[in-house]
Amino acid sequence: MNKIKCLFVSHAPLTNIYGGATSLRTFLHYQDFLDIDLILPLFIFNIFHWPKLIRQNLRIIPPSIGKVYFFPLPWSRCYEGSQTSHKAVAAYTLHDKIVYFFRPIIKLFLKQPKYQFVYLNSVTLNSLTSAQYKTIVHV
Repeated sequence: MNKIKCLFVSHAPLTNIYGGATSLRTFLHYQDFLDIDLILPLFIFNIFHWPKLIRQNLRIIPPSIGKVYFFPLPWSRCYEGSQTSHKAVAAYTLHDKIVYFFRPIIKLFLKQPKYQFVYLNSVTLNSLTSAQYKTIVHV
């Protein structure tokens, strides 16, 4: 049986213990009908921990997953509780600039013809939607 090739993009690392990451991790662990590549986020807030975060995430990737990529992904401050300190605003602004730089690279991944659809695991990733590829946005 040929599996459907798709790309999943998560707004949260799989090591996260909250909603979207937990449900995605569970789905990825038990699915066997899709051929999935995965993009996971890197945030400027924890840049010094990137190597550790990448290792932790790679350790829990189910064997059913093909390739795993890590990119700075879009994020909106409106989804972040009370992070309004000057330091937090500066970090978000810097993160937005880094995401802007990586957006063309990410878009190239998303519109590869090998993927039959792209699954965005959060409404925070809505800026990655496009008419150039089939997109499912998990809300």
